[in-house]
Amino acid sequence: MTRTSGSAEVSSLAVELNVSLETVRRDLRTLEEHGLIRRTHGGAYPVESAGFETTLAERSTRYLPQKTRIAATSAGLLGEAETVFIDEGFTPQLIAEALPRDRPMTVVTASLATAGALAGRPYLHTLLLGGRVRGSTLATVDQWAIRMLAEMVIDLAYVGANGISREHGLTTPDT
Repeated sequence: MTRTSGSAEVSSLAVELNVSLETVRRDLRTLEEHGLIRRTHGGAYPVESAGFETTLAERSTRYLPQKTRIAATSAGLLGEAETVFIDEGFTPQLIAEALPRDRPMTVVTASLATAGALAGRPYLHTLLLGGRVRGSTLATVDQWAIRMLAEMVIDLAYVGANGISREHGLTTPDT
């Protein structure tokens, strides 16, 4: 319901669903705990809306076992790649940390956290893209980062996204 209209009010939901206000509040609390909506005073809106994006700190506490498994599997797909791009975000950071430590490699990233996690590794060259740093994700963005990346030859890219849909493909709120 919040996806189609952009938001929903507790009182309207209670009337439409023929349930109590407390039932709606309890259900909205559960939906927020699962990361599907963001509650507001008297209502809620979908997490996909442009007005809301979780921070890197929040992402690092949700679904950690699943993200760790995804990271290990993804790092296992490295093959013979010598130059790898790792996107910003917590799951890509876990992928970076799961990369082999015993072979030469160059990692290009827009993530300050990923660059910091990899900076001291032997055999590894870490390149951080320049640009405006987003406070919520600690990533460099905008035209500087895009121009730097456009000039590089990348063997393999680990790309994160805030959402995925049939109409728009992979989506993120910032270039």
